[in-house]
Amino acid sequence: MRDTDAGLHQVLVECSQSLSCPLHELTPEAVGARVDRIIGELHRSPLVVNDNKGFYGLAGGDLAHKLLFEALYKPAGTGPEGMNALFKAFLAAEKGEGLPLLEISGRRDSTWRCPGDCDGAPEPEPIFRQEVHVAIACGDGDEIKYDSINGLKAHYEELRTTSQFADMWDTHTYCA
Repeated sequence: MRDTDAGLHQVLVECSQSLSCPLHELTPEAVGARVDRIIGELHRSPLVVNDNKGFYGLAGGDLAHKLLFEALYKPAGTGPEGMNALFKAFLAAEKGEGLPLLEISGRRDSTWRCPGDCDGAPEPEPIFRQEVHVAIACGDGDEIKYDSINGLKAHYEELRTTSQFADMWDTHTYCA
């Protein structure tokens, strides 16, 4: 997590130097401000998504922030095309279209359900995948040294001094 913000800065530098970057601006700071504006607007007004196949969902700021984090967390898995695809989805969101963000996320679940079989839409992933991740991460991680909500809040306040993506490290919450 210590290097995540530095990784984001490098992506913003590269975007500012490439006219083919979907969010191109003249400086890394301007690209970053644009990304922040898009995510902020999605926090204020999530986009309703309907893929005309029975799937309905919301593309909000939390999803956009998580996708950005995941792209930085797994750079070998995303590469320049992956980040380019994410920035294309951000550009679409800036124009009011949220489906590309949900497509990148792979999410096919929502609080809205279509009647019938949804034209073959897949079911949400089973919860046990998260349980396996938590069991391994908690066993491999540092000892949790607090046992109250105030201790957990203090932990996240400390993490926020390290990275704007502190909220993405939620596994620690499961271990407490």
